[in-house]
Amino acid sequence: MESKEEPAKVDICLVNMPPAEVVRPSLGLSLLKSILVRDGFTAEVVYPNMWFMEYVGYRDFYHVVQTPPSQISLEWLFAQSAFPDNRTDPDTFFSLLRDRADEDEQESLETRIDRTQKVYPLIPGFIDWTAQAILKKEPRIVACTSVFQQHTASLALLRRVKELNPDIITMIGGANCETVMGKTTHECFPWVDFAVSGEADELISPLCREILDHGIEVPAARLPEGVYGPVHRKTGYPTVTGGDGYPRAVVDSINGLPFPDYDDFFEELGANIYRGSIISTLPIETSRGCWWGERSHCTFCGLNGSGMNYRSKSPEEVIAEIEHLSDKHNITRFEAVDNILDMNYFESVLPHFEKSEKTFNIFYETKANLKPYHVEQLRRSGIHWIQPGIESLHSKTLKLMGKGCASWQNVQLLKSCRQNGVSASWAIIANFPSEKDEWHDETAQWISLISHLPRGNLIGLRFDRYSLYHNNPESYGLKLQPVEMYRYVYPVPEEKLADLAYFFDSDEEFPLRGHLANHPIPHPNRPGLEKLRQIIHDLKKLDYEPKLLARRKGDTLEIEDTRPCAVAPLHIIGGDARRVLESCDEAPTKAGLYATLEKEDGFSEQKTDDTLEQLRSKKLILEIDRRVLSLALYDPVYELPEYAKFSLGTLLPPKEEADTAPRNDCAVA
Repeated sequence: MESKEEPAKVDICLVNMPPAEVVRPSLGLSLLKSILVRDGFTAEVVYPNMWFMEYVGYRDFYHVVQTPPSQISLEWLFAQSAFPDNRTDPDTFFSLLRDRADEDEQESLETRIDRTQKVYPLIPGFIDWTAQAILKKEPRIVACTSVFQQHTASLALLRRVKELNPDIITMIGGANCETVMGKTTHECFPWVDFAVSGEADELISPLCREILDHGIEVPAARLPEGVYGPVHRKTGYPTVTGGDGYPRAVVDSINGLPFPDYDDFFEELGANIYRGSIISTLPIETSRGCWWGERSHCTFCGLNGSGMNYRSKSPEEVIAEIEHLSDKHNITRFEAVDNILDMNYFESVLPHFEKSEKTFNIFYETKANLKPYHVEQLRRSGIHWIQPGIESLHSKTLKLMGKGCASWQNVQLLKSCRQNGVSASWAIIANFPSEKDEWHDETAQWISLISHLPRGNLIGLRFDRYSLYHNNPESYGLKLQPVEMYRYVYPVPEEKLADLAYFFDSDEEFPLRGHLANHPIPHPNRPGLEKLRQIIHDLKKLDYEPKLLARRKGDTLEIEDTRPCAVAPLHIIGGDARRVLESCDEAPTKAGLYATLEKEDGFSEQKTDDTLEQLRSKKLILEIDRRVLSLALYDPVYELPEYAKFSLGTLLPPKEEADTAPRNDCAVA
């Protein structure tokens, strides 16, 4: 790693451990730094996640960090340093991973396992080097964030920091420390002085002031709600009514917060040997919670801990923050970390950025009931990538989820996104309690028709903490236990493991593996699901992008069709057929289509039905939810963003193979 100037002393060192993404700064830590500095402390955000890439080398790093969170392999990787007296058998752990992988995953899984085994011996040296590098800053408090697979890496660092300097005050917070997880982390790992459950914006400065002025033995009465301290190991842990019984700090409003301070990230990026491979993005937070979840909690969603209350920033603050960060760091890529886009922004924030002299590239999560004019506004405003919450194309499954939308809306949104060059990330989730296999069979037929639209994945239902399935398993006929790999990570009793885990398995027996493993299937034989899996698999293997593209030529439509299901490469649609097809652009109900065509064109229902049959035979329409959707896009179609320009940032391979080598010669023996 490149040498740097002697670090300045800081009161609080805020640490972002692996495997956090290296293409973006930590929003949470950068916001806390701004708050602490505003309130008179010295603070710095450090990025060992970026050091880790240098330490092990680009190639090994790239493959190791690709591991899906629920596979727990990165937690296992760092557990050796977090719990050095609890070495577990690697062969058994990796055997479990192989058992859960399907055929499509085997090759990539073997590569990850090979790289993980190669990196494994380097972890103790990396943790020791990182701890010593942080201690050179002479901080009084070292605080780690913990999200997804960061927990054992953070615990390992805090343990080593405490071993090297017992006077250092250690702290941990983040999604892995919500409510009972934070309580159990604090209870089981004595080198952690404080654990913070929930939103720390309002409590971090008073807490740090109390600790720095009076030491770690802060009386329970002086600790903010949601903070577990050394006193609780003696007096017992605080409880609350509701949720899982343990407190979580929540702020009433996110207006008035300072802008996050990303200077430390860009300083680190400038010194990183792989800086040429990192196309960075900036995270922004314009809301917390979920306005839809307040009304109807999607059954599988475990986001937001035990709180779903929705709070959004004023349009003025959103605009000011994005413009400030863009001007300061000369960047126009932004990733909104919000669970859902505030629909009011379509009338305020988005029109502002549409008129901006800059061309922004922004990612947002949205609800799937966006109208075509909403998607057009997204494009014009620079929101070129969304995750629209499409988790099924079947209305009956969507009802099981509590999604509040229907199949036709999801397909229509995919169509609008592709027409407007807005990338849409989505997936079909399978194996919901009470789902029927015939629904997958129907979905498989629809998928073949929409192969020219943004492609989704097929994944199995995952049981996350705080989801309705986890909170009320009996209501869904479930019996859950922590994902088995956790047993090879944490040296705690089974009941404590259930309080640490974020991911859970059902105890049912299932015929499908990989992403579809260990989740409730009501029937032993699922031909519909297998058919759907095969179609999605085959579409991924295509070496071209299918088209269903209409061009207006006088009184006719010329429709180019290169989908695998195409019955002809070109369709000439004119007369009644064109009138009917264009009347289906907005997905009318069939009854509404009959009424419109009768009123405006004098069509009888029989004539409409006959024309629909012609279009159906050409596979140009989809009839779903008693609606009729025209599937064709219209020339011109906006191009999708280039991969290197995606708003979530990109990690590119180094230009020279030699540049992928590790730089762990700086390790302390």
